[in-house]
Amino acid sequence: SGYDYILIDCPPALNLFMVNAVMAANQIIIAVQTEHLALKGFSHLLDTLATLEKHNPAIKKKAAVFTMVDNRRKLDQSIKAAVQELDLPTFQTEIRKGVELAEASIKCQTIFEYSPNSKGTSDYRSLAAEIERH
Repeated sequence: SGYDYILIDCPPALNLFMVNAVMAANQIIIAVQTEHLALKGFSHLLDTLATLEKHNPAIKKKAAVFTMVDNRRKLDQSIKAAVQELDLPTFQTEIRKGVELAEASIKCQTIFEYSPNSKGTSDYRSLAAEIERH
């Protein structure tokens, strides 16, 4: 193929679209919002992934990336600690919460188009570099 990477961004739902994406994948990146309800859904997602991985031996690795992070909040620290206790690798890069990310979505633009110098843009560039290194 002519591609180094193909990213399939799934909505946060355990539906047929997500199942098909996992079955086509060889690596999985799980975005984890540092919010209480997201942590509850995360454990269900891990159970589902464990089942799907039995049917897709091509999956070599999976890791979590924390999103909407505000390190000033104790909740963010506790959510990150809870995920790290699950022995799931996490990316060093975290996507910080920023109004520009929400505004870019509203404008139907990427963060790179909407606000090329924002912290969100910087975070996503760092994440891309980290993915490429590994």
